[in-house]
Order: sequence, then structure tokens, then C-alpha cells
Amino acid sequence: MPSLTKTVLTPLLFCCTLVCSFAQVGINMDRTAPDSSAILDISSTEKGVLIPRMTTIERDAIVEPADALLVYDTDQGSFWYYENNRWNEIGTRPRITNSGIGILPAPELVSLLDIGGLNLDMARQGNVLYLIDDNNDQLRAVDMTDPTNPQTIGTLDIVPDSDDYLIDIAIKDNSAYIAYDDYNSFTEGGIVLVDITDPAAMTQSVVNPDGYYTSCVVAGEILYGFDAKAEAFKLFDISNPASPQLLSTISNLDSRP
Repeated sequence: MPSLTKTVLTPLLFCCTLVCSFAQVGINMDRTAPDSSAILDISSTEKGVLIPRMTTIERDAIVEPADALLVYDTDQGSFWYYENNRWNEIGTRPRITNSGIGILPAPELVSLLDIGGLNLDMARQGNVLYLIDDNNDQLRAVDMTDPTNPQTIGTLDIVPDSDDYLIDIAIKDNSAYIAYDDYNSFTEGGIVLVDITDPAAMTQSVVNPDGYYTSCVVAGEILYGFDAKAEAFKLFDISNPASPQLLSTISNLDSRP
């Protein structure tokens, strides 16, 4: 019996030493090494993983939950994670009534921020929400780290002409692109580049002042702006945000084969 105990414990101790040395754990049936990017790698084609299951009262009773803590709420029938001092439901699922009709949960107003202007579009980068305010010709940066208490942390006056109409915004890394036009003549406008590296101290420059832009979209290193004056899409290379380059123009959009 002593020899059997020694034989069993030796590989177990070896395994424990191996896991501690690499600070990784792999759980599977074929002894596959854990992925290098994972602290815990679980593999199976027959079974799943059970997250702790509890009622809403039990979930709310957890003392000092850490950000990213995950549980399954049996009352709500959904997964919940903890972040920014509150529990958040993962995803949205239909609520099924006795009649079999799916009903989505009613939206809940978390907070309200009065920007004192006309917001036509917005985009988010990290925890900062960028709003274009056409009434005041401004770009406004709002810290959304705590959604229940949004805070304006910076504003920037966009384009000098009060007749200009701010329409659309797109963000790539630390640069924001805003499409605008002159709503009196409907013939002039452009795309403004805003450096948002520091949301509290944003700066701007004009990418292309010639055009009546109604929208702009960023995909990869390309900025697409629709110029209604030319009735064409203009493509800009923004691999160097400080010096965008016009690559091409796609016109004849109404042509038919």
C-alpha cells in the first residue's frame, strides 16, 4: 500500500508544480497544453462550464463584488456582470409570456445630460462620448465612466462660420472626423479633423474644405465622405491622421448599365 500511495501522489505533485510554474491551467481530456494567452483553458466537446447560479437577492448580497464578476441570475434567467458600481445584464433576450409572444424588457433611463443644444450625431471612444452640437457649433466630450453621472470634460468650437451645419461624426483612434456644410448656400462645406488625444484640450484642422458633406464613415485606414455637391464619395487615406490624403472620387452613382 505505501508504494501505491507514493506512485499515485508523485505524478499529482508533479502536475501541481508544473501548473504553478507556468501560472496556467488547462482542463481537457487529451492533455492539450493551455493556450499561451489564457490563464485558464477549458476544452470539451461533450460538456460545458457552469457559472455560479443565484437569485437576485443573493447576487445583490455579494460583499464588495469586483469589476467583471460574473453570475447567473436564476430570477432573471440571464447572466450578469459587475462594473462601475452596479450589476449589468449581458445582452438582451425576449421575455416570453403565457401567450407565447416575445416581449423585450422596457428600457431604463440611467441618466440625463442637458447639453443645451441640438445634438445630431455622436460617437464613442473608450469611456468618452463625443457629441456634435449644431446649435452651438461645438464638439462636446462627455466622460461616461459612470453612466449614472456623465460629466462634460471638454468642448471645441467647430468651423468659424455660423452658417455651417454639423452633420456627422466618425472616430479612428485619437482622431475625430466631422462632416459639415453651409446650409444657406448648400454648396460649401468640408470635413474637420479633430485631435481627441486629450478630450479636455481638443484641436482641429480642415481635411477638405471643398464639398457639401452629408456623412462620413471610417473603415480601416480609409475615410469615406459623401459630397452631395459633387454627388460622389471621396476616399481619404488617414494612415497619417495629421495629413489625410484624397485617394479617389467615386462618381456617377446614378448611372445604370
